[in-house]
Amino acid sequence: MKRFEQALDTKQGKSAIDADMAEGNSSLGGPFGTPAFFVNGHYMSGAKPFPEFVKVINAELSRLNVPIPDGAKAAN
Repeated sequence: MKRFEQALDTKQGKSAIDADMAEGNSSLGGPFGTPAFFVNGHYMSGAKPFPEFVKVINAELSRLNVPIPDGAKAAN
């Protein structure tokens, strides 16, 4: 606990956290929330039902000419 409090007091690691946040914000064009998901660069904000993930993943597989597994086709 002492090391944690010292890190907070001295802002140890703050610059690295700020850099990560800036990178995330710039790649999305603005602020984002949680949960956030990336599927091959496709940003999905917020909690999503399973069929939405299937749709995005299958679309990426199709775009890349990768066969969609039979189980994933049925989940559509």
